[in-house]
Amino acid sequence: MRLFLNVLRLNEEIARSLAGRSMGVEVSAFSDPGLLEDPLRAEEEVERLRSLIQEFSLPVRFHGPFYDLYPASRDPSLQRAVLGRLKQGIVLARRIGASSMVVHPHYIYPGDKEDVRKSWTERCAGLLGLLIPLMEENKVDIQLENVREPRPDYLTGLVEELAHPGFGICLDTGHVHLFGADRSQEYWLDKTSPFLRAVHLNGNHGLEDEHLAFTKGDLEWGAFFSKIRELHHSCELVIEVMREEDYSESVHALAKMGIRGEI
Repeated sequence: MRLFLNVLRLNEEIARSLAGRSMGVEVSAFSDPGLLEDPLRAEEEVERLRSLIQEFSLPVRFHGPFYDLYPASRDPSLQRAVLGRLKQGIVLARRIGASSMVVHPHYIYPGDKEDVRKSWTERCAGLLGLLIPLMEENKVDIQLENVREPRPDYLTGLVEELAHPGFGICLDTGHVHLFGADRSQEYWLDKTSPFLRAVHLNGNHGLEDEHLAFTKGDLEWGAFFSKIRELHHSCELVIEVMREEDYSESVHALAKMGIRGEI
């Protein structure tokens, strides 16, 4: 299992720390719409990131654009905007050396009704399916991350509807705790495991997306970590926290469980 750290702005200090721990980086810089809208700044950031990634030989993942992007939008003009940003993300992912891009499918509707879920799934799959030629051309897969989806089958059903090996799931533990109808991490892991490619590992207290170390907050882990080790050949573990102390605490807690660097 390869460990990664989600980083908004990678610098030499962070890159050296990751390399020393045999970890990789998940680049989140291009979630910033302002950066995406500025070709000169975006190009400079690509070159800066490529230099650091190559200098420290870091494995790399890519978190795609997500602010205000709703793949299941009914408005054709908004659909074109979402498609354009996601295509831009795929190309950027390839340019920095990533072979996967995290995408938020963004279920935003209140409640949990099956007819609404099915309609959302069809619209979402209709747009995401348009990305397949570019995904194949650039050799970049897409990992769909849960945010407000109340049940795992919102994600598994979407992957099944897309019916292409380039789509998988990135399970976010903090979002499960905030928005899951069943907040058991073990339950979500069990249900998503056939399509699971990565886990965003973080904690919170159930009120806001704090991005704390997974050892903090009040998440329901059950047998999550013993089961995640069984998936080590097919799943990447991404520490997604805001502060250096939570990064260090996460790394040390994982090491105590025998999860460090690559196993």
